[in-house]
Amino acid sequence: MPIMRLVPVLCTLLASVCSAQWGGRPDEAVVYLMTSKGSADPRIQPAGAANSPASLLRLDYRDPATLPPIPLENGFPPEFVRQDLHSEPDDTFQLVTQHEGLPGPHRIYRVDYKVLLIRGVVRETEVTEDSTAALATTLKRGANFGPDVALDTFQVLFWGPKAHPFPDVDLVPIGTIGPEVPPGLTGDEWIRTFGRVPSAIPWIPARRKFPGAGWPDGVDFKLIDRDDALGSTQQLVRLRRGARTPLIRIPGATHVYVLQGSVQFSAPGAETRAVGQQQYVFVPPDLAWGLSNPRVFSR
Repeated sequence: MPIMRLVPVLCTLLASVCSAQWGGRPDEAVVYLMTSKGSADPRIQPAGAANSPASLLRLDYRDPATLPPIPLENGFPPEFVRQDLHSEPDDTFQLVTQHEGLPGPHRIYRVDYKVLLIRGVVRETEVTEDSTAALATTLKRGANFGPDVALDTFQVLFWGPKAHPFPDVDLVPIGTIGPEVPPGLTGDEWIRTFGRVPSAIPWIPARRKFPGAGWPDGVDFKLIDRDDALGSTQQLVRLRRGARTPLIRIPGATHVYVLQGSVQFSAPGAETRAVGQQQYVFVPPDLAWGLSNPRVFSR
């Protein structure tokens, strides 16, 4: 096979490997938690804890497979799309898809975005550098990126601290360096300094992370990023087979996205819901809720 035909094949294989690197074994569930506007530390609740009707009205479930794709516009190809999972004036969460072969323009970000790359490979063509799935980073305000092209269908979870969805960018000529990029770096290099590879971060058992709080075995956390300036926290939670969290409250607003496996989501006053891989739940601040992995352990 000619080398140019091998490149997309190799990139596809690499993306498949990376997308599985969330640190869960078969039959375990791995869930992404993106929290803002308050602490991300879960607080165990007593039996009988209740939720107010107002909080339950804000609880929201979304399946991206059923949401219409919205073209990004603003100089992006019409097939470059987003799906809005949640939007309010200071809290936006969305899934952005760049289909294979689609280019993206050279741009400078006007806001800070927290992102988790969940599928595929994208190449920054000016400096020929690739980014693959299973990577988290910050797209800093004033950083430039692109032009870029998806070597495989590329999907990213975007969180931003304002209502305007991605792409809140200025399009600029190739070669333009963003005004906030430190001297001696390209925008892409600066963005990479904020990168985190979740698979390289160790899991911490909840019993050790929150000693004496009453957490059971089989629930683990890993902190990806905590940004005090933005008031945001990115973390993963892993549920082993048959494991469940206690009933908890998180002070901040939390976006819950299932990366691997499936979970049962329960909240007092609401129907228990099955949330599968690549599905989403918005949890308002201080709602009492819990997760469980329905796969039962067997020898």
